[in-house]
Amino acid sequence: MIDRQYLDPQLTQLSDAAHCQESLLVILPSQGNTGFFDMLEEKSAAVERARQLRHPVRLLLAYPPEEAMERDFSRFFDSPRVAARNRRFTGCFGIDVSSYAASGRYGGRFLELIAYMRSQPEIVFVLFARADREKHAQALQDTVERFLPLRVLRLEPPTPAILRDYTLEHLQGFFPQVTRDIPSVLEDYFAHGMQDFDAAKDLVRRLRQADSVTDPAAASRLVRTMCAQQEASRCGRPTIGF
Repeated sequence: MIDRQYLDPQLTQLSDAAHCQESLLVILPSQGNTGFFDMLEEKSAAVERARQLRHPVRLLLAYPPEEAMERDFSRFFDSPRVAARNRRFTGCFGIDVSSYAASGRYGGRFLELIAYMRSQPEIVFVLFARADREKHAQALQDTVERFLPLRVLRLEPPTPAILRDYTLEHLQGFFPQVTRDIPSVLEDYFAHGMQDFDAAKDLVRRLRQADSVTDPAAASRLVRTMCAQQEASRCGRPTIGF
Protein backbone atom coordinates (compact mmCIF):
# COMPACT_ATOMS: atom_id res chain seq x y z
CA MET A 1 0.00 0.00 0.00
CA ILE A 2 1.37 3.40 -0.99
CA ASP A 3 1.37 6.00 1.78
CA ARG A 4 -1.56 8.35 1.27
CA GLN A 5 0.62 11.44 1.72
CA TYR A 6 2.23 10.77 -1.66
CA LEU A 7 -0.98 10.24 -3.61
CA ASP A 8 -2.92 12.69 -5.73
CA PRO A 9 -5.41 14.40 -3.36
CA GLN A 10 -8.23 13.34 -5.70
CA LEU A 11 -7.38 9.72 -4.94
CA THR A 12 -7.32 10.06 -1.18
CA GLN A 13 -10.97 11.13 -1.23
CA LEU A 14 -12.12 7.90 -2.85
CA SER A 15 -12.44 6.01 0.41
CA ASP A 16 -13.57 8.90 2.63
CA ALA A 17 -16.98 8.40 4.21
CA ALA A 18 -18.36 11.39 2.31
CA HIS A 19 -17.24 10.10 -1.10
CA CYS A 20 -16.88 6.32 -0.96
CA GLN A 21 -20.34 5.60 -2.39
CA GLU A 22 -19.90 7.87 -5.42
CA SER A 23 -19.58 6.22 -8.82
CA LEU A 24 -16.66 7.52 -10.85
CA LEU A 25 -14.94 7.73 -14.20
CA VAL A 26 -11.15 7.71 -13.73
CA ILE A 27 -8.75 8.46 -16.59
CA LEU A 28 -5.24 7.16 -15.95
CA PRO A 29 -1.86 7.62 -17.63
CA SER A 30 -1.18 4.95 -20.26
CA GLN A 31 1.52 3.36 -18.10
CA GLY A 32 2.62 3.21 -14.51
CA ASN A 33 1.33 2.93 -10.98
CA THR A 34 -0.33 6.10 -9.72
CA GLY A 35 -1.73 4.45 -6.59
CA PHE A 36 -5.18 4.13 -8.16
CA PHE A 37 -5.59 0.40 -7.59
CA ASP A 38 -4.57 0.69 -3.94
CA MET A 39 -7.21 3.33 -3.43
CA LEU A 40 -9.81 1.36 -5.39
CA GLU A 41 -9.27 -1.46 -2.88
CA GLU A 42 -9.74 1.00 -0.03
CA LYS A 43 -12.86 2.41 -1.67
CA SER A 44 -14.35 -1.08 -1.98
CA ALA A 45 -13.71 -1.74 1.70
CA ALA A 46 -15.22 1.63 2.63
CA VAL A 47 -18.38 0.83 0.63
CA GLU A 48 -18.69 -2.46 2.51
CA ARG A 49 -18.38 -0.68 5.85
CA ALA A 50 -20.80 2.10 4.91
CA ARG A 51 -23.42 -0.36 3.71
CA GLN A 52 -22.73 -2.92 6.46
CA LEU A 53 -22.62 -5.70 3.90
CA ARG A 54 -22.85 -9.13 5.46
CA HIS A 55 -21.46 -10.83 2.36
CA PRO A 56 -19.00 -8.33 0.87
CA VAL A 57 -17.93 -8.92 -2.71
CA ARG A 58 -15.54 -6.82 -4.80
CA LEU A 59 -15.27 -6.96 -8.57
CA LEU A 60 -12.57 -5.70 -10.90
CA LEU A 61 -13.01 -6.69 -14.56
CA ALA A 62 -12.15 -5.50 -18.05
CA TYR A 63 -15.21 -4.87 -20.19
CA PRO A 64 -14.93 -7.08 -23.30
CA PRO A 65 -13.80 -5.19 -26.43
CA GLU A 66 -16.29 -4.43 -29.20
CA GLU A 67 -15.22 -7.46 -31.27
CA ALA A 68 -15.54 -9.99 -28.42
CA MET A 69 -17.92 -12.96 -28.60
CA GLU A 70 -21.49 -12.68 -27.31
CA ARG A 71 -20.71 -15.16 -24.53
CA ASP A 72 -17.98 -12.84 -23.21
CA PHE A 73 -20.51 -10.06 -22.73
CA SER A 74 -23.01 -12.45 -21.14
CA ARG A 75 -20.39 -13.61 -18.65
CA PHE A 76 -19.43 -10.03 -17.86
CA PHE A 77 -22.99 -8.96 -17.07
CA ASP A 78 -23.61 -12.15 -15.08
CA SER A 79 -20.47 -11.70 -12.98
CA PRO A 80 -22.01 -9.59 -10.15
CA ARG A 81 -24.77 -12.15 -9.60
CA VAL A 82 -22.33 -15.05 -9.74
CA ALA A 83 -19.81 -13.37 -7.44
CA ALA A 84 -22.56 -12.58 -4.94
CA ARG A 85 -23.81 -16.19 -5.07
CA ASN A 86 -27.17 -15.23 -6.56
CA ARG A 87 -27.66 -12.43 -4.06
CA ARG A 88 -28.05 -8.81 -5.07
CA PHE A 89 -24.62 -7.28 -5.64
CA THR A 90 -24.35 -3.94 -3.83
CA GLY A 91 -20.58 -3.46 -3.58
CA CYS A 92 -17.96 -1.71 -5.69
CA PHE A 93 -17.46 -2.78 -9.31
CA GLY A 94 -14.31 -1.57 -11.07
CA ILE A 95 -14.52 -1.77 -14.88
CA ASP A 96 -11.60 -1.24 -17.26
CA VAL A 97 -12.74 0.33 -20.54
CA SER A 98 -9.26 1.09 -21.89
CA SER A 99 -9.92 -0.76 -25.15
CA TYR A 100 -12.77 1.63 -25.95
CA ALA A 101 -10.71 4.71 -25.09
CA ALA A 102 -8.00 3.46 -27.45
CA SER A 103 -10.34 2.70 -30.34
CA GLY A 104 -12.73 5.61 -29.86
CA ARG A 105 -15.62 3.26 -30.64
CA TYR A 106 -18.62 4.00 -28.45
CA GLY A 107 -21.32 2.14 -30.31
CA GLY A 108 -23.74 -0.56 -29.30
CA ARG A 109 -21.53 -2.57 -26.97
CA PHE A 110 -20.38 0.44 -24.97
CA LEU A 111 -23.95 1.71 -24.76
CA GLU A 112 -24.98 -1.71 -23.40
CA LEU A 113 -22.58 -1.12 -20.54
CA ILE A 114 -24.01 2.36 -19.94
CA ALA A 115 -27.54 0.94 -19.93
CA TYR A 116 -26.49 -1.76 -17.47
CA MET A 117 -24.97 0.81 -15.13
CA ARG A 118 -28.12 2.94 -15.29
CA SER A 119 -30.21 -0.10 -14.36
CA GLN A 120 -28.07 -0.94 -11.30
CA PRO A 121 -28.12 2.16 -9.05
CA GLU A 122 -27.31 0.04 -5.99
CA ILE A 123 -23.81 -0.73 -7.35
CA VAL A 124 -20.91 1.69 -6.89
CA PHE A 125 -19.23 1.74 -10.30
CA VAL A 126 -15.69 2.86 -11.02
CA LEU A 127 -15.13 3.06 -14.78
CA PHE A 128 -11.48 3.58 -15.62
CA ALA A 129 -9.28 3.73 -18.68
CA ARG A 130 -5.65 4.35 -19.56
CA ALA A 131 -5.51 7.19 -22.06
CA ASP A 132 -2.64 9.62 -22.60
CA ARG A 133 -3.98 11.39 -25.69
CA GLU A 134 -6.27 14.26 -24.82
CA LYS A 135 -8.71 13.56 -27.66
CA HIS A 136 -9.18 9.97 -26.45
CA ALA A 137 -9.66 11.02 -22.84
CA GLN A 138 -12.11 13.76 -23.78
CA ALA A 139 -14.13 11.53 -26.11
CA LEU A 140 -14.55 8.96 -23.34
CA GLN A 141 -15.51 11.61 -20.81
CA ASP A 142 -18.01 13.24 -23.18
CA THR A 143 -19.63 9.91 -24.03
CA VAL A 144 -20.03 8.83 -20.41
CA GLU A 145 -21.24 12.21 -19.18
CA ARG A 146 -23.90 12.26 -21.89
CA PHE A 147 -25.65 9.38 -20.12
CA LEU A 148 -24.36 9.16 -16.55
CA PRO A 149 -23.74 11.85 -13.90
CA LEU A 150 -20.39 10.43 -12.85
CA ARG A 151 -17.67 12.35 -11.07
CA VAL A 152 -14.60 12.43 -13.33
CA LEU A 153 -11.00 12.16 -12.12
CA ARG A 154 -8.04 12.68 -14.42
CA LEU A 155 -4.83 11.42 -12.86
CA GLU A 156 -1.28 12.35 -13.79
CA PRO A 157 1.88 10.37 -13.00
CA PRO A 158 3.44 11.24 -9.63
CA THR A 159 5.99 14.01 -9.99
CA PRO A 160 9.74 13.32 -9.77
CA ALA A 161 9.81 15.27 -6.49
CA ILE A 162 7.13 13.04 -4.96
CA LEU A 163 8.94 9.89 -6.11
CA ARG A 164 12.19 11.30 -4.71
CA ASP A 165 10.60 11.84 -1.29
CA TYR A 166 8.90 8.43 -1.38
CA THR A 167 12.24 6.74 -2.15
CA LEU A 168 14.12 8.64 0.56
CA GLU A 169 11.51 7.73 3.17
CA HIS A 170 11.78 4.05 2.32
CA LEU A 171 15.57 4.20 2.53
CA GLN A 172 15.52 5.60 6.07
CA GLY A 173 17.82 3.61 8.32
CA PHE A 174 19.66 2.09 5.38
CA PHE A 175 21.95 5.01 4.56
CA PRO A 176 24.12 6.44 7.34
CA GLN A 177 23.34 9.92 6.02
CA VAL A 178 21.57 11.38 3.02
CA THR A 179 24.19 13.55 1.36
CA ARG A 180 23.21 16.79 -0.34
CA ASP A 181 23.43 15.34 -3.84
CA ILE A 182 21.31 12.20 -3.34
CA PRO A 183 17.88 13.93 -3.54
CA SER A 184 18.82 15.71 -6.78
CA VAL A 185 20.19 12.48 -8.29
CA LEU A 186 16.93 10.68 -7.48
CA GLU A 187 14.74 13.48 -8.80
CA ASP A 188 16.71 13.59 -12.06
CA TYR A 189 16.43 9.82 -12.37
CA PHE A 190 12.64 9.86 -12.10
CA ALA A 191 12.37 12.88 -14.39
CA HIS A 192 14.06 10.93 -17.19
CA GLY A 193 12.83 7.44 -16.39
CA MET A 194 9.68 5.54 -15.53
CA GLN A 195 7.66 8.02 -13.50
CA ASP A 196 5.58 5.85 -11.20
CA PHE A 197 5.56 4.24 -7.76
CA ASP A 198 6.59 0.81 -9.07
CA ALA A 199 9.82 2.33 -10.40
CA ALA A 200 10.48 3.88 -6.99
CA LYS A 201 9.75 0.60 -5.20
CA ASP A 202 12.07 -1.26 -7.55
CA LEU A 203 14.89 1.23 -6.99
CA VAL A 204 14.48 0.98 -3.21
CA ARG A 205 14.59 -2.80 -3.41
CA ARG A 206 17.73 -2.80 -5.52
CA LEU A 207 19.49 -0.29 -3.30
CA ARG A 208 18.67 -2.24 -0.17
CA GLN A 209 19.92 -5.46 -1.76
CA ALA A 210 23.30 -3.91 -2.48
CA ASP A 211 26.29 -4.27 -0.16
CA SER A 212 25.95 -2.49 3.18
CA VAL A 213 26.68 1.22 3.08
CA THR A 214 28.91 2.48 5.89
CA ASP A 215 29.63 6.11 5.04
CA PRO A 216 27.89 9.01 3.27
CA ALA A 217 30.29 9.02 0.32
CA ALA A 218 29.58 5.34 -0.34
CA ALA A 219 25.83 6.03 -0.17
CA SER A 220 26.16 8.77 -2.74
CA ARG A 221 28.22 6.57 -5.08
CA LEU A 222 25.73 3.71 -4.73
CA VAL A 223 22.74 5.88 -5.62
CA ARG A 224 24.50 7.41 -8.60
CA THR A 225 25.66 4.03 -9.88
CA MET A 226 22.33 2.29 -9.37
CA CYS A 227 20.39 5.07 -11.10
CA ALA A 228 22.83 5.03 -14.02
CA GLN A 229 22.55 1.24 -14.33
CA GLN A 230 18.76 1.35 -14.24
CA GLU A 231 18.66 4.10 -16.86
CA ALA A 232 21.09 2.21 -19.10
CA SER A 233 19.10 -0.99 -18.73
CA ARG A 234 15.87 0.76 -19.64
CA CYS A 235 17.45 2.34 -22.71
CA GLY A 236 19.27 -0.83 -23.78
CA ARG A 237 22.72 0.67 -23.31
CA PRO A 238 25.65 -1.46 -22.05
CA THR A 239 27.26 -0.56 -18.73
CA ILE A 240 30.76 -1.23 -17.41
CA GLY A 241 31.42 -2.27 -13.83
CA PHE A 242 29.53 -1.20 -10.74
